[in-house]
Order: sequence, then C-alpha cells, then structure tokens
Amino acid sequence: MVPTVPGTGGCSAAASLNLDPIPRHLLYLLVFLGLLRRRTARNLLTKQVREEDPLGHVMTSPASHTVPVPNGKHDEDPPRLTESPTQVMESDDEDGEPKPEEPAQGSEEEEETDDEESGGEQSDGDYEEDEEEDEPSLKYERITGSIPDLFKKDSASALAISNSLMALGTHAGIIHILDLTGKRIKSYKPHMASVIDISLDATADFVATASMDGQVVVHSLSSPETYSFDMKRPMRTVAMEPNFAKKGTRAFVCGGMSGALVLREKGWLGHKETTIHSGEGPIYQVRWRGRLIAWANDNGVKIYDHASQTRISYIDRPTDSPRADLFKCTLHWQDDSTLLIGWADMIKVARIRARPRTNPSTGASNLPPFLVEVTAVFKLDCMVAGVVPHPTPLNPASLATDGLPESLKQDGGKRSSTLTLTSFLIVAYTPPEAFDDTDEMTDDRARQARKAAERPEMRIISRAGEELAADALSIADYQNWGCNDYTVVEATSLDDPHVPEAARSYVVMSPRDLVRVMPRDRRDHVDWLVERRRYEEALAEVEKIEAEESLSGVKPATGVDEKGRVHLTAQDIGQKYVEHLVHEGDFVKAAKLCPKVCGHDAKRWEDWIFAFAQRRELQAIIPYVPTENPRLDHVVYEMVLAHFLTHDRQTLLTTIREWPREIYDIAAVIVAVRAELDKATTISSTISSNGGSSILMECLAELYTANRQPGKALPFYLRLRRPNVFDLIRENNLFTDVQDQVLLLVEFDHELMEKAKKEGKVEEPESEAIRLLVDNIHSIPITRVVQQLQQRPYYLFLYLDALVHKDSQLVSGFADLQVKMYAEFATPRLIDFLRASSSYNLEMAYQVCQERDLVLEMVFLLGRMGNNKKALMLIIERLGDVHRAIDFAKEQSDDDLWEDLLKYSETRPAFIKVLLENVGVEISPIRLIRRIKNGLEIPGLKEALIKILQDFHLQISLLEGCQTILNGDSSDLSRKLQHNQSAGFFLSSGTPCTVCSKSLQDTPQTLTLLFLCRHVVHATCVSGGEYLPLPADPILRTLEGGSSRGISGSIAFCSSSTTMPPFLLDDEHRVSHRDNRPRILLHWCILARCVPVAVAAGDETATGAGAAAAAAGLALGEGGGKVGLAWPNGDANTLKNFKTAKVSAIYTWSPWKPAGSDALGLEFAPMLWGPKQINDFTRLVKPGYARTVLGFNEPDHNGQANLDPGYAASLWKQYIQPLKNQGYSLISPAVTSAPAGKTWMRNFFNACSGCTFDAVAVHWYGTKADEFIAYVTDYHNTFGRDIWVTEFACQNFAGGAQCNAGQVVEFMNTVTGWMDNTSWVKKYFAFGVMHDMVGVNTLNQLMAPNGQPTEPRLELPHLKDVRPGTTHSYADLHIHTDTPRHNVMTAF
Repeated sequence: MVPTVPGTGGCSAAASLNLDPIPRHLLYLLVFLGLLRRRTARNLLTKQVREEDPLGHVMTSPASHTVPVPNGKHDEDPPRLTESPTQVMESDDEDGEPKPEEPAQGSEEEEETDDEESGGEQSDGDYEEDEEEDEPSLKYERITGSIPDLFKKDSASALAISNSLMALGTHAGIIHILDLTGKRIKSYKPHMASVIDISLDATADFVATASMDGQVVVHSLSSPETYSFDMKRPMRTVAMEPNFAKKGTRAFVCGGMSGALVLREKGWLGHKETTIHSGEGPIYQVRWRGRLIAWANDNGVKIYDHASQTRISYIDRPTDSPRADLFKCTLHWQDDSTLLIGWADMIKVARIRARPRTNPSTGASNLPPFLVEVTAVFKLDCMVAGVVPHPTPLNPASLATDGLPESLKQDGGKRSSTLTLTSFLIVAYTPPEAFDDTDEMTDDRARQARKAAERPEMRIISRAGEELAADALSIADYQNWGCNDYTVVEATSLDDPHVPEAARSYVVMSPRDLVRVMPRDRRDHVDWLVERRRYEEALAEVEKIEAEESLSGVKPATGVDEKGRVHLTAQDIGQKYVEHLVHEGDFVKAAKLCPKVCGHDAKRWEDWIFAFAQRRELQAIIPYVPTENPRLDHVVYEMVLAHFLTHDRQTLLTTIREWPREIYDIAAVIVAVRAELDKATTISSTISSNGGSSILMECLAELYTANRQPGKALPFYLRLRRPNVFDLIRENNLFTDVQDQVLLLVEFDHELMEKAKKEGKVEEPESEAIRLLVDNIHSIPITRVVQQLQQRPYYLFLYLDALVHKDSQLVSGFADLQVKMYAEFATPRLIDFLRASSSYNLEMAYQVCQERDLVLEMVFLLGRMGNNKKALMLIIERLGDVHRAIDFAKEQSDDDLWEDLLKYSETRPAFIKVLLENVGVEISPIRLIRRIKNGLEIPGLKEALIKILQDFHLQISLLEGCQTILNGDSSDLSRKLQHNQSAGFFLSSGTPCTVCSKSLQDTPQTLTLLFLCRHVVHATCVSGGEYLPLPADPILRTLEGGSSRGISGSIAFCSSSTTMPPFLLDDEHRVSHRDNRPRILLHWCILARCVPVAVAAGDETATGAGAAAAAAGLALGEGGGKVGLAWPNGDANTLKNFKTAKVSAIYTWSPWKPAGSDALGLEFAPMLWGPKQINDFTRLVKPGYARTVLGFNEPDHNGQANLDPGYAASLWKQYIQPLKNQGYSLISPAVTSAPAGKTWMRNFFNACSGCTFDAVAVHWYGTKADEFIAYVTDYHNTFGRDIWVTEFACQNFAGGAQCNAGQVVEFMNTVTGWMDNTSWVKKYFAFGVMHDMVGVNTLNQLMAPNGQPTEPRLELPHLKDVRPGTTHSYADLHIHTDTPRHNVMTAF
C-alpha cells in the first residue's frame, strides 16, 4: 500500500497500523514541506485575521474554504492491542459510520502538474471569486468579563465546563469559577503550582483539580466538603466518577509523573486507594464516562471497566510518534461507547462494544465484557491541541424545512432518535520550523533560537477525512504558545437532547485568552450574504426567518441585542438592496421592492420617490406608490400627476378617477391641466380633433367634480357629450351655471334624441334639455335662453312651445317670435296660438301668415284687427265654405258683416239653404227670407223653413223657463240677504270705526251706529249723525230716525248707558254690571229669539293673553275642521281642554305624538324638523302612525333647521319621499315670511326633482291682515298647491310697535274668516297654544297659566253657576268659561 503524504492538502487518513514505520526525520521533513506549501496557498487566499481585540468584541473569522484532500482511510488491519486483542473493522454497519474511500491515485501528481501549469499560484481575483463561494461555519467571540483582569499577572493552564459554569485553573494554582460571559463567581487557591487538569461533575458543584505540586483536591462550591490528597509526585490529570455529587463513594481517578493510575473511593474508614495501572510512564490524561475509564501514557491509550474491574484493551501509540510530553494526548468521550483520541498529528475513533456471548466451555468466560474497535484513524498535517465532536455543518439556509421552524414541523420539532453523524472540531497547532533532528548539534545561534509559533486554527474535519472549514484564531501572543498551551472544551454536550444544535458552543483556551466558538445560525448567514451584496438571497432568507418567528409567536429581533449584535430586518436589507439596484440602474426591480422596504414608513417612501424622480425614472415606482397607509405628502402625488400629464395622459385620467381626492391639492392640479389644455388647443364649442385635448377636458371635468365645482365641470361634460350631464345639473342644482351653455346643452340633447331614434328605442323622444330649461325658468331666465337659441330656430321653437304648454303667459313677451316659430315648424297649431294669445302684433302676424298663404290664420287675424269684411271675403272667395262664413259672422256679432254675407248669398242658392239651416238668434229668418228673389230655386227650402219654426218655438220655451228660474233664485237670494243682515256679530271696545278708524268707544257717551251691512261707525262720522240724540228707546229711535236724518241702511244705537227694551231682552237676559263697569250685549230680535250681535267692553280695554282668542274664537269656531293645534307642550293632560268639534289636527314640531291625541280624535302630523331628528323620525314614522308628514321647520333661518336647498332636497328624497308609497300626504317645508324664504322654496323645488308635495306649508308673522292674505295667495299661485298655514300671529318682527289687543282681535277675526272661506287653505294653526310665547306678542297667547284656554267671562245670570273649563250652548255660540282674570273668549 502506498501511504498518503501529509503535504497533499488537508488531512489524510493514515495507512494501516501494520505499515512499516516511516523514519521520524523523514516524517518531519514531509510534514514541514506540506505545511509550507499549505501556508502559501492560504496566504494567497487572503485570509484576514484580526489581531487580539482588547475590548473582547466578536472576532472576525477568516473566510472559510474547503480544500479538497484525499479522503481519510480506516486501518485495514486491526491495531495492535496489548492485552485484549479485538477486531478492527473497516466500517461499522451498526453505528452507521461511513466507509472511507481509497484516495485517488496520482492525486498528488495531478495537483503538482496543475500548479506548474498555472505558474504555481493564482491571481488575487481568482481567490476572491473562490472566497465569494464559501461561507464560514463557525463564529467566534472573545470572552471578556473578568478575564482581562485575571490574566494581568497570571495565565490559564486548565479549563473544564459543566452546567454553564467554567472552572479555570491558572499557573498560580488558583481556580476561578466563571459563567460563560466571563463573570467571576468564585475564586479559591487549592494549589501552590500550576493546575494541570480540572474535572467538574455534572452539577458543577464539585471541582477536582490536579497540580504540579503533587496535590489532588476535590472542592465543593456550595458546601464546606473538601478533600485534599498529596500524591508526592506532580499530577497531570484527574477525573471524577459520573454523578459524583450524588454518590457517597466520592470516587475519582488521577495520575501523573509517577506513572500510576490511582482510583480513590470513600469508605467507612476514609478513602481507599486502588492502583489500576502503573509502570508504563507518566499518565498524561484520564477521562471517566459511565463505567469506562480511559487514560493515556507513553505506550498508548488504555480502557478500563470499573464495574467488572477489568482492563478491556489498549490502543498503542506508534513508535515514530512525536514526543508525548510535547504534544499532549486529548481524550474525549463522545458518548458512552465512543472515545475520541487526539494525539500529536493523529485522530483515532474507538468504539466499545459488548462482547458477543460465547460457550463457557471454550474458556472465554474470563474475557472482558467489551470489545474495542478502532473505527477510524486520521493523520493530519498539524498537531491536535484539542478535539471535540461537532455536528456536521449544514448550509445555514437549509436549517429550516419548507420555511417552518422545527417546532412547527409535523414531528413537533423533536430530535430524531438516530444520532447525527458528527465531524471533529479540532484546535490545530502547527509547530514552528525547527532544525533537523539528525543535526541536533549545531553552532548556529539562529537555528538554535526558539522559533515563533504559527497562529492556531479551528478546523472541522469530516468523518471522511475532508476538511470542511478552517479558521485562524485571533489569540493574544500566539507566537509564544506551544501545543500543550491550548485546549478546547464543550460548553454544551453534543449528546444533550435539550440543547439545539444552533445553540451549541465551545471554549478555546490559551494562556491569555478564552474564545467562545459557536456554529453560525441563519442570521449569521443573512449577514454574510449582505456583506457580499447578495441582497436578494439575504432578503428571501430574512423574510423566512421573520415569518417563522411570527408563526411561532417569537418577537422579531430588531436593532442591537445585549451582545452588541445588529439584527438586520427585511426592511434594512431591502433598503440596501434597493440602493444597490438603483446604483446598478435596475430601477424596475428596485421599484418592485419598495413596498416591502418602505412598508408604512411615509418618510422612506417619499425619499425613494424623490430619488427615482431625480434619476428621471419616476415611471418605474409610480405603480407602487401608496395612497393609504401610509399617506404621503401631497407634493408626491402632485409630482406623479404632473409626470402623467407630460408623458401619459390616459393614465392621468385613470389615476384622477381612482385616487382619493383628498390626497393631493386639486386646485393646483387643475391649474396645471388647464395650462396644458390651453397649450394643446383652444376650448371651443366642439371637441378638438386632438385626442389629447379630449382627455385633458375629461381630466378637468373629473377634477372640478371632485373639487365640488360641478358648475365648472359642466362645460367640459357638454363638449365631451357625456350622457350624465342632465343628472349632474339636477343633482348639483347647476341651473344657474347652465345659463350660458343653453345651445350646447340642447344640441347635445338633440344628438342623443337622434341616436335613440335611429336605434329604435323611442319613436319621438322627449327633449330632456328643453324640459330642464322649462322646469327651471326661475334659475335659467327665458330671455337668456331665447338669445342663445336664436341661431337655431328649431330648438327655439321647441323651447317656446314647451313654455306655452306649461303657461302661455310665460311667452307673452315673445309672442311675435312664437308666431314665426309656429308658422314655420307647427303650422296646424298656429291658429290655436293666435286664438289663445293676445300679446303678438297683429300686423306682423298677418304678414307672416300672408307670406305662407295661411288663409284660416289670415281670416282670424283680419277679424281680430276689425277688418271683418275682408276676412269674410277670404272665407267666401278663397275657401268657399259657407259654414265657416256663418261661424265667422257669429263670432264677430257684426250686423254689417251679416249684411255682406246676405248680399253675397242672394244669388247663390246653396248659401241661402245653409243660412236658413244655421241662422239663429243672430239674425231674423224673416230678414233672410225677404232677400230671396222670386223665381230663385232653392233646394230644401221647405225643410229649412220648417226647422226655423221649430227652433223659434223652442227658443220661446227656453226663455220662459229661464225667467222662472231667475225669479226663484232672486227670491232665495233675497231671503238669504235678509237673514244675513239680521244675524249678529261681535264687537269690542277696541273695534275701530269704519270711517275714522278710531276706537268705537273713545268717550263713555259715544253714540254708535250698527248697519245691517255690519259696518259699525260713530254717529258723528256719518252725514247728520252728529245731530242724533241718545234715545231712551234706541231701537225705536233708530227705526224712526233712520231715514229722516239721511242715514242709509238699517242701524242700531248703542252706548254705555243703553239698556235693552223689554220686548227685545227679557229680564232673564238683561245685561248686568260688575264693579259698575258695564258689559253690553246687543241683540237683534228674530222670531222672538235673542241672537247676539256684538259685544262691547265698555270703558275697559281687553287685556292679557285673551285678546287673540276673543277674536279668533268665533272664526275658529266656524272653521269646519280646518283648525289645528301647534302643540309644544309634550304629554300635558291639558290637551283635552283644547279639543272641540272644530279642532281636528295637531303637530308638535317633531315626530313625537302627544299621549291622548288619538283618543281625542286629533289627526297627528309628524314633522322632520331637521337633521337632528332623523333617528327619531325614521324610528317612529311607520305605516299607520299618521296620515300626513310635515317637512323641515324654517330651513332658511340659521336659528332653526338652517339647511341648504340642495341638501334639504337630498334629505327629503331619502327620508320623506319614500313615505308617499306608504299612503302619507307630504307637506312641504315651511320657510319664514321673509323675502329670502320664498327664494329658498323656489330653489328647493328646483333641486327636488321628482318629489311629491301635496300642499305647501306657510309661516307668517305681521300686523296687517290684507298682507297676510296677499302672502298666502301668492304662495298658492306660485307653487300651484293647497296651503297649510302652520304658524301665524299678529306679531311685528320688523321693528316698531306691536299689535294692541284690538288689532290682534281684528287681525285674527279677518284672517281666520278668510281662511275658512278659502277652499285651498286646508289647515291653519295659530301660534299661541303654549305657556311660553318665545318672543311673540303675548296678546296672541291662547293658553292660560293653569292650562285652560284664555276665554271671556260673559256674565249672564243663567251662567252664574257654570264652573271654569265647561262648555255651554247659548244661541248658536259656543262659549267656553275661563278664570275671572281674563276678559277673553274663544270657540275651540
């Protein structure tokens, strides 16, 4: 067999142990050459090693690389075993060790050939490329804490770790107990010389130490238990039994320069000493695991079974090995059956197996119970300063499966029961160059001087002998240390099932340093990728990590941890990646990453967008710009829109439609687009042929609409021919904005009509534009429309014709123009217009008809102009229509015209016959018959004469019947007049004289005249009245002196001293006096029954809140069910006090219905007062709740509902209009009586297209009844609907004097009487049924403080026992009693 040469690369497997030994000096020569060559290669690989870091920061590990080396080879023959020979197998099938392969033949030669061809070395660039491909497997961290202080005057000599505690021995004989961060927990000095070996039990409570001073000390850290043994010779090693703290034997083994391996166990009489082995030189190291003890001496490694107290076997040391004292032996139990042996330049793996059972008769019963097999032998190109097992390193990127953490896998993240195939982690020590052993005697001082040592390395060697990683260690003063000065200890055991592989670590000790070695994790892999600018891989990896952390509930690591390690997040890496892509010019890919990188960070978004804009690559990032969460500064969005405006206008339009309008300054964008449109084309009445201009106009229309300026958007929609124009106008109340766009609007509508006609959708489509213009003449004046449509006569005709259909009076100012339009476009309808209108110029109209030869129209016009003869001639000569001639003559009622017609007919028998058949009262038949010439043959003359006679008799009969009817009607009207004139009526002391307007009772002795026509005047105000005396018998004096004094009509006299005659007023009804202040009741006697005529209050003026009721009572009493209560008093039980047969309705300024209103028979009308009542209104107003709904209360007043007409219309459509389908009658909103109220109502009606109003509600406050009547009448005429007067009172809000009691009475008496007799006034509600009049004149108040109606006290004897609050009938008048404080009367 050909042995492999150590210099061929990394590690090489040793040849079989049976090979002839290589001379020692030749071996060292070969090793030296191989190391020299290896150093050159590593230097070319530009390994960077940072020198000692005094601050203890994480040290930079050199770039990892894998050097392909010949695979290590197992011994083919079994090793020489001194006492217990065992079989050595090339492979172990049971524990799964791989079978090493034979090294490739000629590999060394091929390598040398390649080196020669390439010039023996490679360029730096090539090595940098190789370095890019490899990733370190380990990371390093210098342990600081108390270590620097401890090593100032001392140095480390031994190290042991257990249960996360380190026991550090020094050359001064001191033991320091530290944690893994270097924090000192305890120190003590058990020795006077260097501590060579330390053993810690599993609990880290007991520390056993061996020293050069010959002492072995076992010390407890938690108790005073301590054992010290003087072995008389320097001790090199010690090992405590497993579970030392739990066993009472307190056993340990130790050895040293004496060559004896001693077992000490505690017994009853003290420690018992047992020598296990001796006589083969110093014991260099001993390790105890389970029942097995392994130790090393000059001859090799031996294994002892403590349970059976037998030595199992030994593994010899090659005779040509380096000196054992210079290159120490390292023993490490990987598990209970695997022992790792590192000695000098060789690693061996020994496996202990149970001996197969044999037949006792064979004599094998005395054999040890175990067999030892050396399963692998590796010969290295370096010295092994320490060896520990290490999991085979994997690519950090492959540590997760399917992107899930271990705990989320199907097996629950449990470790597989199968042991992971391990590698070896060694501290590689390269001896310094030395002179040849064959030439030890030399006088060369330079050669004799000690050479500086090489930097130690951490290497990972696979079981196949391949060097997986090699990192140079940054050790302080490494050039001064030898192989025995280093050691490596596991901080966590490989076979501990509770420690994940990524958390395993090791500690490398040198005299001046402790370095913690850890496997690199996935975060380290990310950092490594970032360092090499492999950002895409790094980003993908860190996203997986963060996703796994999120799934497992682990808070993502960010920022700097307690160790100063910076954790890069996906955003951090993405930021670097985007910067890299932008630098490389890959803007599309960089933009795609921005959402991931910027996330919800508005500032970061803005910075990157501006960065793209500066590089003129804005279009790359625009698709990813967020509009919400986060929302960026408006300048960013405006910059994007400006980019689209310049480069992509179609996308600009799409973006304007899709983006929220509040994220950018719409006004600024409008200015920019408008400027661009002005450059591109001049806005005209037609769409520009330039498609870009059309898009810009669409953009402007969308922007104006979004900016709530639909009026400015309207012209663009019209030019763009958008079908939604009419909806836009109605929804936004743009009638005033369309005033100057009438022609465009009508043209566009005509195009839509033509299109619909061609498509066959409708036969004659209605012009929506014309209907819109006609329905909104208040906002779009007729004059402006006519001016704009002059150039398109047909459109003008359609408009004027629609106005005629709505109201012919609307076109009175354009009648001449209308004549032309009808003559040109609707000739058959011209005659109807001519007949209906009187506003056109007759001569102009005749000229138009004459130009078009319109005979019928000319006849009509001639007749209207008075030229009947010419008109008749046209009928006769041009039309030849005798019937029309007769009709024309009848219409004109002109005898001369009949004469002309008779003359013309004298010679025409056909005319004579028709005249005989059709003449009536207009002319006498005798007159026609006399004109018939003798001998003129007239067909049908007999029948015509007979018909004339029959018609004459019928006419006589009709006249007689009409006379009879007239006589009967006259008689009825006469009786009715007499009855009305004899009826009574009420007066008060404040009633004014009809002539002088002064109070009727200005002085106590004033004589008053009461006419049957119900005029009441002072006697002094009429002709001769001043001479009338105060008669004792006023009625007789009135009757006697009425005519003689020249006073016309029937009158009655009354004064404060007047008493009624016995024959008119009996004792029971005589007027009584109270407090000497007369109450006068005047009567007319009709059929011996007293009927009240008037009431005067003597010298006392009616005071308090009852004046309104005094006047309103009678009128309201005759209301015929029109009277209603405006009730703000809640559920007060006083409501019943105001219910009479005349009161039929109630409302409360809200949707709330007063309790008891239904039981009293009052029809409730809920009101939606304003937006604040929407919730209650929608909750209460359901089908069957009421029959009528009232609209908003004074929406034109800022102290009331205060609504814009458009907004009010939208509320009406949403909440009130749907009630129409539920059977409700809908009453309009009620505005104030100020002039602005009517304007608001007009605008509301225009905005509320499609709305239903069954009546219009009216409020009025003033002092003059005639103004009230005119106001209500104007509302009826303007809006063409019935009226509900929901508030009215005699109140002056314009400043000045308020109504006095008499004026309140007169006002209420007049307006209520008028409303009762006006059919289109359906309901009225006086403002006053309340305790608080809220600023309104209290004389209008209808409710007393006690909740009773304010009433007069008619002090009649037969009512003296009437209790307040009761109603009695007296002579057809309902009199409601009240408290004595008020001299008022009502008829509720």
